[in-house]
Amino acid sequence: MFVLIVGGGKVGSHLARLLLEEGHEVRVIDSREDVLLKLHRELPAEVIHNGDGTDPVRL
Repeated sequence: MFVLIVGGGKVGSHLARLLLEEGHEVRVIDSREDVLLKLHRELPAEVIHNGDGTDPVRL
């Protein structure tokens, strides 16, 4: 299953890890620099996207 998670905070990053472990295709989008830096330490780079998750053009 393909899953897009808007927001990479505590809940979003935890959910992303769980779904990746189960073999799902996951993408996390967030625009906060501090969150993106944390995500890059925890998740594969191809999972993380910098942007506004409420922007239909970006999605």
